[in-house]
Amino acid sequence: MENAIKRNLYLLGSVSNMGDIVNYYHLYICKSRHQRSYTPPQKGCDGKITLVPLFCLDISHLYPNAKGGANIAQNLIIAPSFINRRNNDAIPYQGQGFGGIQSTDRLIPFNGSLYDSLTARFGSEEVNAALREITPAKRFYGNVPKEIEFGGIEQQLPLFTLLYGELWRLGHDKISECLGEIRLLFPEYPFYLELLAIVGFHAVLSGDPDRIMALLCRVFNKCFNINSSLREPHKQCIGLMYRLLSKYLRRYFSVEIDDREAVVAFYNGFYSQEIIAPGDSEDEVVCYRYFTGVRRSATTFFYVLPQKKEPVDLWRLMGEDLTFE
Repeated sequence: MENAIKRNLYLLGSVSNMGDIVNYYHLYICKSRHQRSYTPPQKGCDGKITLVPLFCLDISHLYPNAKGGANIAQNLIIAPSFINRRNNDAIPYQGQGFGGIQSTDRLIPFNGSLYDSLTARFGSEEVNAALREITPAKRFYGNVPKEIEFGGIEQQLPLFTLLYGELWRLGHDKISECLGEIRLLFPEYPFYLELLAIVGFHAVLSGDPDRIMALLCRVFNKCFNINSSLREPHKQCIGLMYRLLSKYLRRYFSVEIDDREAVVAFYNGFYSQEIIAPGDSEDEVVCYRYFTGVRRSATTFFYVLPQKKEPVDLWRLMGEDLTFE
């Protein structure tokens, strides 16, 4: 937190009150739970054992910290490190509700430690009262190994679950509700839900210039509205989801969804251990589970478009009524 504030264009001007500090700290605790850290085998272990996160995450600024983004919970999101660092300090697109929050535009110097600087600004009484609200974090002392504990993406949907929770925390209720319904409708396609979460995180951190999050809500409402006349809406929705993921992954990550090995390698890049692997057939993905240091596996579906169809121009359809011809 201290380093983040020192890197900000407005220093302490990026914080509005002590509540911001408390909320920021609690986001780090939340992040640590999602990371599922463990200790890898140590070579020549003379010192303390080092924790390694299974799931590589950052606390990301929606509006970049170095450009004067506010260091408040509403401008912060727990997101995959790969996507956060890819976006770097680019200012997100403004206008889709994910542009982030800028600081007060008032430079307030940072002198001494974070505690000293906060005390100089807010007074010791307010600072100490706020610090008493902080939930102590669990400490790792580096003297006892910690095994990987992970139930597999088909059970835990780590990326999807994180995106859902963070969007809900940030007040994007309609999008979160839509994601929750999509999760219930497609439990047999966990890998697709995880890829959808990657697309979602990239969209949010870039300001969603392509209106992907709005499109997801439109697709869901179009397919599953009580008055919908569509036949087999699940197949319609998964087919359109396939096209959406195909276009977005190709455009922003140079990954072809039809290349199962490539997309599996892409997904594993979000972790420090192998999480999935190609299955024996083209419509399978093996999901790994880790318990007490032992790796087990389960097979899940990998959706393959049954036949070649004319591609749907999703970028054009975002501003028009969706069709499923």
